[in-house]
Amino acid sequence: MTKTAAAREKADAITRRFHLTLGIVLAALMVTNFVLARAVHFYGSGQLLNVWLGAACLGGLLWYCRTRPLPRLVESCELAIWAILYFQALAVTMQIAGRSPRPLIDAQLTALDGAMHFSTIAFARGVEHWPALHIGLAVIYALVGPMLIAAVLVPPAMGKGDASRRCVAGVVAAAILTAIAFALWPAAGPWTTEGFHANKEQQAVTQYLALLKSPAMVDLDKGDAGIVAFPSFHVLLAMMSALALGAVRRLRAIAWTLAVLVAVSTLTTGWHYLTDVLGGLALTVIATAAARVLVPERASRGTASAAVQIPAEASTPAVTASPGR
Repeated sequence: MTKTAAAREKADAITRRFHLTLGIVLAALMVTNFVLARAVHFYGSGQLLNVWLGAACLGGLLWYCRTRPLPRLVESCELAIWAILYFQALAVTMQIAGRSPRPLIDAQLTALDGAMHFSTIAFARGVEHWPALHIGLAVIYALVGPMLIAAVLVPPAMGKGDASRRCVAGVVAAAILTAIAFALWPAAGPWTTEGFHANKEQQAVTQYLALLKSPAMVDLDKGDAGIVAFPSFHVLLAMMSALALGAVRRLRAIAWTLAVLVAVSTLTTGWHYLTDVLGGLALTVIATAAARVLVPERASRGTASAAVQIPAEASTPAVTASPGR
């Protein structure tokens, strides 16, 4: 077997292990959700219909790409299907974690910020003196969703599928860890302790957390998964997206600029404590390490080297001058 064939087979084996691992974890997660949801008095499907319709549509596109064949689009479709299925499962997991009887720790998070001589409200009001910056950061805060979608779809189309696989694996690992942290150390946000007026979305989070902490039955179909303060999952998603998009050299600078601005925007919009942001950065390090175990970095280099290797007998001036290098 040639080195090129061996590298390709190794990369294929890592990809198969990736899909198998995600399948096993998803099955275990769905069974756990089903059991715990009943135990903590949830009802409803958690908008399963929309999720399965989306996955079915992507499945049809996946079949079409395989019959052509369009291998890079196949990778994008596969990862998009995993992302949709895990989004549903983990949204339910977060809400189950929110049913934990543990009290909110907003006062403790405020005290930690104070120990670092930081106040979210003071920082946000300082940025308000520059209206264009304040509005721009509010817009950037909402870009984490499109960033994540791009991180799943774009790198495979550019021949960097392993970067997107690491992103998906890292986000899944981080979400499970975040659910555990949310169950142990739940919090709403700095608007509850720092005395500034909460917007409608922040008020909705406060109300939904109060409902989760009550003994009342809760309808999963009406739940909001965006209820985690510590650690900041918004920061985690921005950083993991930047890591994936950064595999494409032309996107690296803009991806990391947006990721940093997203982290700052979580403070200027009043959604997070500084401690939440630092927790999100620490979670990114852990998630990245876990993802590299499942999809090693060397697999990406091995695949790339195999793709560009040129047989000795074909090394003519016409070949070396070909486009695509």
